[in-house]
Amino acid sequence: MADGDKLREILEKGETIRWNSSTQAYGLFDEAHKKSTSMSMAVGLAVGIFLTGGYLWLCLSRNIELKNVIIFLCLGISLLVIWSPISTRKHLSSMRYAITDKRVIALSTETDKAITMPLSALDAMRVVQAGPETCHILLGSSISGASGKKLTALAMHGQDAEGEDKVKTSKGVVFYNISAGAESTLRVLLQPLAPRHA
Repeated sequence: MADGDKLREILEKGETIRWNSSTQAYGLFDEAHKKSTSMSMAVGLAVGIFLTGGYLWLCLSRNIELKNVIIFLCLGISLLVIWSPISTRKHLSSMRYAITDKRVIALSTETDKAITMPLSALDAMRVVQAGPETCHILLGSSISGASGKKLTALAMHGQDAEGEDKVKTSKGVVFYNISAGAESTLRVLLQPLAPRHA
């Protein structure tokens, strides 16, 4: 099923899409993501060394037989931490965003889950420069002051999202790493809100 069809599936009766876009591809070590990727890798290596080293020291100091399964478990936890930025990028690459005549929508075409926010609840908009030609759009006052570290989680899960099935209503939505040219279009569509820059 095409991404546009998945988006149309969650529209309410009579609801019309006025604008749509998607997350732009980004590199794990580009300027905007280099620090967080490096930090995840450093933490993953530290966790691996700490857990595996601690287990080896315990076995040697107490004359306990080494169990390979525990060593693999320690290394597995380390690899999960290192894999996290790759997994996040994969998830974000599946995100599709839309403004309709009723709602703001962020849809994961990977999981078919959508985060929505009624236009009537939209009380703030903030634009954060992401890269030379991309930006993040933060919608809703509950997330307008969010730090850069929280943006990926907010983009994937929304702010305090509630609801059943695959469509949840959120108090804040992030359009992650979209084309910087979209800012002026969104400013017009979402008037009278005035975007704030970071």
